[in-house]
Amino acid sequence: MAQADFVAGRQGRYARQRVFAPLGAEGQARLQAGCVGIVGCGALGTHLADMLARAGVGTLILIDRDIVEWSNLQRQMLFDEADAETGTPKALAAANRLRAVNSEISIIPRVLDLGPEEAQELAEEADLILDGSDAFETRYLINDACVAAGTPWIYSAVVGAEGMTLNCHVAIAENVRTPCLRCIWPEPAPPGTAATCDTAGVLNGAVSMVTGIAATEAIKILAGSDAVSRELRSFNLWDGTFDAITLGRDADCPACAHHQFDWLEGASSQDAVRLCGRDTIQIRPEQPGGTRKRALDLAAVAARWQDLGEVQLAPATFARLRLAPYDLTLFADGRALIRGTDDPAIARSLYARYVGM
Repeated sequence: MAQADFVAGRQGRYARQRVFAPLGAEGQARLQAGCVGIVGCGALGTHLADMLARAGVGTLILIDRDIVEWSNLQRQMLFDEADAETGTPKALAAANRLRAVNSEISIIPRVLDLGPEEAQELAEEADLILDGSDAFETRYLINDACVAAGTPWIYSAVVGAEGMTLNCHVAIAENVRTPCLRCIWPEPAPPGTAATCDTAGVLNGAVSMVTGIAATEAIKILAGSDAVSRELRSFNLWDGTFDAITLGRDADCPACAHHQFDWLEGASSQDAVRLCGRDTIQIRPEQPGGTRKRALDLAAVAARWQDLGEVQLAPATFARLRLAPYDLTLFADGRALIRGTDDPAIARSLYARYVGM
């Protein structure tokens, strides 16, 4: 192919979007100037990131605390077998794939567990945040940060064959916004009362359905369209049922009415969290003064582990110790994933023994 033909082809990357009248050249330009934060690079997050990268959103910030495992490959579309074999951090694996998809946009991976400080920074940095998480604590934290910063975000959820999505705190007219998450659910459901991917499974078609809706809403918001949905949309793909309910803001909402930001203030944070779908505990140690950030020399830690078991090191990102029946993956901020147990007490003990509290 001649160089001129190649350049012309690259310029035509977004041609099918530009000729779509509700978007057009102006809308495409807004997409390319936009910055979207995606919290969670699992099933929801990888689908959302792939669609927005291909649509030409100028900057994508990918945040995830986890590593790729074999069970992810059934529905998490940016990963391959090599990522699962090496246990690559999801944010890094997703960024590598997306850079091959679209080299013209900025992909910023962040391997971290979203805490109050990180949530505030993201809400101030991004034009829009997309929920790709699997934990309600994270969603309420996103909601607090976005309401406080005036940033729109999109809630999405999927389990089994069911999915739902809602545009949260989105400006649709002067001084008019869609409801925030706490307008609809002032408090999260009690633990153990809701189905999870662990207990009910998940179909990849349901993931594609809900993320197709959410990604389209994201494009509308970034492009400044007045067609942004005010509805909570839900479906059961297996039964073929669909529903949409128009919801308004709650005048007594703790977050957007009274500016009560419980999750942003850290009241609901935990040091040990069981990750969805497998026997893995995350340890997030708190330091004196309440801060959760550490600065570990991963190479030095890996050197201390050399005589204990199989060690894997990516100096700027993680160190891993395989000590059957456990795997301990340690990140530079002091956070660790302990695979092989669902008991927080065992996970804390392993962390103390091999890392130190």
